[in-house]
Amino acid sequence: MLSTHGSRSWRGLANGRLVREPAAEFGPEGETPARDPKEPILTRRIWAVIGGYGLLIGGSVLAVFFYALGQGASQEEAVTVSFLTFAFARL
Repeated sequence: MLSTHGSRSWRGLANGRLVREPAAEFGPEGETPARDPKEPILTRRIWAVIGGYGLLIGGSVLAVFFYALGQGASQEEAVTVSFLTFAFARL
């Protein structure tokens, strides 16, 4: 089966390391220890970070939406401003 650079990177990410060069995957081992197969890929700490970012972005979008409504913007304008806030937060 042929493998592309992208699939090797994802496989390296699943093993707990990000492969930057295609040939690096076939290089000597020992630089970073392999991930324990019993350990989950997304640990509790990673889930907490994901949830924190979600709360931060969601809270800021809602805050901007209600701020825009409080400043006299129409509902359509407030939705536009909150969507732009969401879009810039994802950058």
